[in-house]
Amino acid sequence: MALFKVLHALHHSLFDQETVTLRLCVAEEYGCALARMEVIGPLGSYSVTEAGDFVEVASDVFLPRKWKKTYGPETGVEKNVVYEFELLEFAHVNENLPDDTFAYEIPAGTSVTDHRPGLPRRQHDVDKPTRLSVFLEEN
Repeated sequence: MALFKVLHALHHSLFDQETVTLRLCVAEEYGCALARMEVIGPLGSYSVTEAGDFVEVASDVFLPRKWKKTYGPETGVEKNVVYEFELLEFAHVNENLPDDTFAYEIPAGTSVTDHRPGLPRRQHDVDKPTRLSVFLEEN
């Protein structure tokens, strides 16, 4: 079994301000890929995601073939739910993408709200088909 470096952190939920524990385990021998994540709720609920059988799919890029996710009991529920799956093939990892891959055209009649951090919030009403990049270039 690989040795994992365990990081502990506490954060507060934005919704109910209850304390949640988050534990992340990374596999250093696989470029610090996330191998295990545990989220423990204040009332005993939990979620554990485990990844294994890492494969180098591109130079210094490791992805897991196997995943297992376990959800623990929540209030009034007395059983666990477990999902397991295995990836059989990786394709096109780290290949170059054409420049227009993420060039979206927004249709006429669409309302766009631009609320990026550090910039004033702006509202745009699109009256003709417009590429998303037009809004990004305005700053």
